[in-house]
Amino acid sequence: MTNQLTISKEQGSSLAFSTTIVASSSYVEPLHGQMMDRFGREFAICPLAPASPIPAGELANVDLLVVEINPNEPESLARISRIKQDRPDILLIAAINEMDVATVRTLIRRGVNDVVSLPFDTEELFASIMDLGSTRTHTDADLCPMIGVLHSSGGCGATTIATHLVAAMADARPDLRYCIIDLDLQFGEVASLFGLDPVTNVVDLISAGDRLDRDILRDSALAFGPNVFAISAPSDITPPEMVDTDRLLRLLTMARKEFDFVLLDLPSDWTSWALSAACSCDQLLMVVEQTIRCLRRTKKSLGLLESVEFAPADVKIVVNRVEKRMFKVIGTDEVSDTLHREVIASIPLQKSNLQTAQDEAMLLGQVDSRAPFVRAIESLAAEFFPKDHEACS
Repeated sequence: MTNQLTISKEQGSSLAFSTTIVASSSYVEPLHGQMMDRFGREFAICPLAPASPIPAGELANVDLLVVEINPNEPESLARISRIKQDRPDILLIAAINEMDVATVRTLIRRGVNDVVSLPFDTEELFASIMDLGSTRTHTDADLCPMIGVLHSSGGCGATTIATHLVAAMADARPDLRYCIIDLDLQFGEVASLFGLDPVTNVVDLISAGDRLDRDILRDSALAFGPNVFAISAPSDITPPEMVDTDRLLRLLTMARKEFDFVLLDLPSDWTSWALSAACSCDQLLMVVEQTIRCLRRTKKSLGLLESVEFAPADVKIVVNRVEKRMFKVIGTDEVSDTLHREVIASIPLQKSNLQTAQDEAMLLGQVDSRAPFVRAIESLAAEFFPKDHEACS
């Protein structure tokens, strides 16, 4: 019953993979005609209630399954678990009527790869299918490493560490090309700290949708030095709900194919797209300070990451603004014990020169290469830069 979905190059893709859509009749009946009219190809469609078992024959040769989910029906959620148990290799798109963060989190834990809304929107559905289907031909081996820098709280110095870290990585391995992407859409400062004046920002690239290609990406990534490039946040505040998660992930995938190492400066507040971006990283670097308030917020963020099964071992802790004082309220050992995570770096408080350098759009290493802050960042870079990694491009 499953037909091969083949979209021609004239229609925007040359991918081929088998796809079945399982949903209530009221949702799939209008979809059939719309997809035929637009793409000239027929999806395999199986009209079925959200809690009804899916016949085994429908899953036999399917690469990608779009399946309706009713979060209020336990049997509907259990159906997802059975599908992944029987076919762990299958790609799953969940179609749900009312989408919220808690529901998406539950679906991710059960093995869902993407989520689309009901009633079906052909643009959204097609984009999701094509993006996921491309993973059949583009594996993780095609993508360069990507690290996300997390703000435990606003003003913790994570962006300062991120910008100095990517520069230190580039100094350590000048044969690689690095890209830092500023995803703090409201208060991002990467461009200003690098002294860049971008014309195109990350929101423009996300909004480009299917028009985004490698040429546009290259033109938007401004150079800071010979092998460090930055994609900036917008100069004006962008409401976080305007970000399309699928388009953002497509941008990140494209960046990982274009550069040899990608570093994300993630926002301090969690949204569904920020969580998706974090989960797409190979490792996360959580920047914290030695305060009770900061550690409380950090524990909440770590709990969120655990709930979507991001490996705890891949979340590293960096303690920022460490002071050597005789009487300390919270030491770095206590930070590690409290968070149950490895502290891989302690960045000393830089009382002079750092702010002055940043005000002049310079890195501290350009002003004082022997500063303890600079040495600590260099040591951190040695932990993260790909020692044996070969260029992806």
